[in-house]
Amino acid sequence: MRPPSPEGTPAPRGPPLRRLLLVLLLPRLVSDAHTTPGTSSSATRPATPSSPSLRERARALMRDFPLVDGHNDMPLVLRQFYRQGLHDVNLRNFSRGQTSLDRLRDGFVGAQFWSAYVPCQTQERDALRLTLEQIDLIRRMCASYSELELVTSVKALNNTRKLACLIGVEGGHSLDSSLSILRTFYVLGARYLTLTHTCNTPWAESSAKGIHPFYNNVSGLTSFGEKKNGGIVMVSLSSGVLQCNLLANVSTVADHFDYIRAVIGSKFIGIGGDYDGARRFPQGLEDVSTYPVLIEELLRRGWSGEELQGVLRGNLLRVFGQVEQVREASKGQRPLEDEFPDEQLSSSCRSVLSRLHQTQYPSPYQKLTEISPEWSPKQSLSKSLPIMAPGLIVIAACSVLILWFW
Repeated sequence: MRPPSPEGTPAPRGPPLRRLLLVLLLPRLVSDAHTTPGTSSSATRPATPSSPSLRERARALMRDFPLVDGHNDMPLVLRQFYRQGLHDVNLRNFSRGQTSLDRLRDGFVGAQFWSAYVPCQTQERDALRLTLEQIDLIRRMCASYSELELVTSVKALNNTRKLACLIGVEGGHSLDSSLSILRTFYVLGARYLTLTHTCNTPWAESSAKGIHPFYNNVSGLTSFGEKKNGGIVMVSLSSGVLQCNLLANVSTVADHFDYIRAVIGSKFIGIGGDYDGARRFPQGLEDVSTYPVLIEELLRRGWSGEELQGVLRGNLLRVFGQVEQVREASKGQRPLEDEFPDEQLSSSCRSVLSRLHQTQYPSPYQKLTEISPEWSPKQSLSKSLPIMAPGLIVIAACSVLILWFW
């Protein structure tokens, strides 16, 4: 997701991206304007007029099985327009983007993964700092509203009576190629990381068609994503990834769900709407309040209640729970301490600590434990004075005071 444009709408995405999720292993009622599926386009078949019975079935299903949405970029909008401030904004009736707390309620969203995203242009610069600020914003946002609760486990998600807040980090460039940062993100509450966004990292590549010819020959999932691995495909609703069809409607989106079900089965499908992370969404699905319209269309196409329970939340919670089991089974293992070779991380913004100790004399601001071995305390003060005098003068003055008051 790119930053919103100055006009208040998010900027368009780059090339379509097959999003790969890596889960961290360490410890509404719909308005009349939205209930009618969008008009047909040349690329999609016309949507069938809505029937009251299907509408009520969709809403009843979502009341019992509220959606766990895998991706929302409202924190990015807050950063763009409010500089991460929360005091001057009311998120209940927030109208800057496609998300507000009231609209999430109307869309029967029971849990929301908020995206901690920063642009690819920040890679090897200040991506880590900006990501930490986004995580801090999400945590403060969830603590500022009585209807929200930050959760980090399946149990907590299922037990809360509030809208559950979860954190996902979008883009491996936020790690700055460090497993230590990955563990730190987990401690701060992040529960998934997408390996890439629209840029490569030193250890992963963005798998967009047009960039890697390999994907032009793939008609289904690659071996990484085959259902035998027990993963889940989180379907984005952004028009930019729906065949780049700017006239897409609810029926277009349902076509994608039908196709994915035919390839891998309904048990491996979830929803990651991507609202506030893109400029355009299909007709009838313009904001987070319209999720019931999609469920209604899938019911019309013959999807069973059991299948849709999985799509809404069961499938994601199954995978989340399995990851937690792996975490528990791995508790006795030491964390990986592997590092990327310095030569593979060629950036003028990176410091190599081992090289910082090669100067003969430390600066007056270095810790004493960082003094290079070549310097000896037996050296005369006159030689060391240009560099060491400020620190030694302070030490000497303190010694005099201590002796005076003894």
